[in-house]
Parts: sequence; C-alpha cells; structure tokens
Amino acid sequence: MLKALNETEELLDRPTSVHEVYSYLKMNQQLDTELLNPWTFGCYFLGLHREDLIYADKNIYRFSTRAREGFMSFSEHFRQRYPGYLLDEKIGTVYASSAKVLNAKEHVALLLSKDATLLEMNKDLFDGNSHLCDGAPLDIRVSLTGYVRSGTNYLRRVIEQITGLATGSTTPLSYGTMTQLLICKADLIHDDRVWFKKSHTPILSGGSGPAPPFDCDKLLVIVRNPLDVFYSMHCYCNTMNHAIKPEFEVEKEYPEQWDWFVKQPVPFYKRWFETIYADCKKEGKSL
Repeated sequence: MLKALNETEELLDRPTSVHEVYSYLKMNQQLDTELLNPWTFGCYFLGLHREDLIYADKNIYRFSTRAREGFMSFSEHFRQRYPGYLLDEKIGTVYASSAKVLNAKEHVALLLSKDATLLEMNKDLFDGNSHLCDGAPLDIRVSLTGYVRSGTNYLRRVIEQITGLATGSTTPLSYGTMTQLLICKADLIHDDRVWFKKSHTPILSGGSGPAPPFDCDKLLVIVRNPLDVFYSMHCYCNTMNHAIKPEFEVEKEYPEQWDWFVKQPVPFYKRWFETIYADCKKEGKSL
C-alpha cells in the first residue's frame, strides 16, 4: 500500500485519497483478494496512518508518504486535538494522562444545579475537550443508536458540547480511525467511563457481524429522513470521510449509478427498523 500511495501521488502530482489509491491498484490488477472490498481496503489503508507510516491533511482525506505543509501523522493529529490524553498501546482506546476525569454523579449534580456560580467555577470542564468519567458505576447508562448516516456522531458532538462528557461507542477502531481523530475520541469505549455510548445496533459498523453486547438503561433511537440518509451514505461511500463531499454530482453525472445506489440500501434500512421494533416488542419496552 505504501508503494501504491507513493506511485499514485507521483502520477497525480499531489496528495491522494483512499479511493484513488484503491482505483490505481485495481486498474493495475495488483489488489489482493482480501482487499477487493473497498471498505476492507480503507480500514487497512487508514491503519497505515494510525501507525504513523503516512501523513494526512486536517480532514484526513488527502494522504502523502511525505511530511508536506499542512499534513501530519496520526500521533501529531491526536496530540494537537486532544491535549492531556494518550492512546492505549495495545488496543488504541484513549485514556487521560493529565486531563481531568469526572465522577458522573457529581457532574450530573453540577449540570442540574441552578447555582450559576458553580457553573462559573467549573467552566473549564466545558472547554470543548470532553472528559471521561472515572469508571464508578453509573446510575443510568444511555445508548444512542440509528441507521448508518442518521446523525449518531453528530448527536455525540452535541451531547459532548452540552455536558462536557466524552461519549463512547462500539465502533471497531479499525473502522473508526477517522471518527476518533475528527469527531469523538472515545471510540470503542462502552463501559462506565462514558455515560452515553453510540452504536448502530443491531449491526456493527463495518459489516463484520452483530454489535457487541453492552448494558444500557435507556436507548435513544435517532431517525433521519431516508432521502437524506441515502445521499449522506453515498457521499461517505465515495469519500470514506465524514467531512468531505464528492468532487462530482453523481446524480447528474452518473444517473444510472445513483439510481442503483438509492434502491440498494432500502431493504437494509427497512430490516434495521423491523429488528428494533421486534426487539422492543419482545422485551415489552416502548419505543
């Protein structure tokens, strides 16, 4: 992959994207069988960035084998974005090195307080660098779920900005390299160090099987207009990025492909909601 990135970069005379490297290898029939799936390829490719073998721009969209202006390694990105935090060397999850960790019960009491002086005294807790909890048992565990591209990560950011608490997820880090850098640092943490945890239950991001089990007392199901979901999903599939839109208007330039794509996810979208409703009905819970 490193060789392909370097060759693609030289061919285009600029830093390149995941899809461009994939297309280069596929056109030259150099893809291993296990990497023919673009998502699998993307996970391996972003793994190069996680291992500090390649550099990326601020949006983690363009990549280079060289330390160009405006490009950083994964470690450089992480240190700049999350001061006071480090990554576990074995599994890659985040932990507080010098940043403050919070007791959830005490912090909830602060959030519910009507004493403005308390909020003023603790305003540093809402500096945008959301905090992990200390791991003490939570009274209420909350999960966020929704079909892919329905806004679960957007809701995580809103919750973090309001509460000052980091939100976790069940997302595998092989799939969540970009999310961990661009959106929420506590991916793959779904224990009592986080009050809210995101998943795409009953599916696992990356399509690698059922979501891992975890306990929650409340489940927030996020619903977005399916027409917006389809377009957002198409943007993501064609960029493998949360912050970038494709450099072309697919519905105008490739109408047949767009028509196929809109119809393709409908059965999965339908089945996702049917499963959620069936589980709630089976367990006697309202939704």
